[in-house]
Amino acid sequence: MKRIVKNQLTVTRIAILGTEKLNTWKSDELDLIALRLGQLRSDLWNEFGSLKAWGVSKFEIDKQLRKSKDKYQLPAKLWDSTLYDVIDDIHLVQAACVEK
Repeated sequence: MKRIVKNQLTVTRIAILGTEKLNTWKSDELDLIALRLGQLRSDLWNEFGSLKAWGVSKFEIDKQLRKSKDKYQLPAKLWDSTLYDVIDDIHLVQAACVEK
């Protein structure tokens, strides 16, 4: 069961911050990071969510996209984590489509 906290702000899927202690600059910066991560996730699904990524390892996809990493202006750790998370999700969907 999800705990409900008064005056909370949920940032992506991992952090809950009290809005009373959050200044405007931090809030805007977190919104911008969340927007960029969402754009990265969307672009990855659009590019590799079809047959293009079928049977291709996430490390090969990482090599292909390493050049465009600066396009999203994200910290390397966030970019890597999001990339691997999305590619793993895509591979799970593909595995579910395989006929037994």
